[in-house]
Amino acid sequence: MKSTTVVMKPRSTVTNRVLNTGEAVSVIESEGGKAVKIYAKPDQFGHRQEIANIPYDKRGLPIFDDVSKFTTKIEKPKNYQETNSESRRIAEMKSATFALKQAIERGEVNKNQFTDQQLKEIYSGKAQINKYTWHHNGQSSPNNMQLIPKSIHDAVQHIGEGALSEGR
Repeated sequence: MKSTTVVMKPRSTVTNRVLNTGEAVSVIESEGGKAVKIYAKPDQFGHRQEIANIPYDKRGLPIFDDVSKFTTKIEKPKNYQETNSESRRIAEMKSATFALKQAIERGEVNKNQFTDQQLKEIYSGKAQINKYTWHHNGQSSPNNMQLIPKSIHDAVQHIGEGALSEGR
């Protein structure tokens, strides 16, 4: 049986670079491990402040736990096996957004960390929330989703759940 969650040679192609937003990405390799540091645009004196330090696990998958705004376990959509991967991912993201809405309503998540637009998207059950992305957490079961700031997620290039589930 072939694993759909662990690849033998993950294609994480992270390089040192400056993003079009002015933020910088720096790859750190030490003792066989890898991490990505993300820095803000330079201030007036040319100094950059670290925004995030994202380590990779031994399988080459990023660990976003320190920057996750919300983590939830989601159920696989109905007809999981018969559903195409894009439709399945949209259903999973909507399910995660619904769980976030419930957590806000129960007072478990501070709604003040979101803008009015983001709250509107959360309360209307959108699959995508402005300036955030839903990330399948590779360190847990395949049904664990994390809400990650989009700028950080996009800076940390990695193979995603869609490619993993297709055996790439």
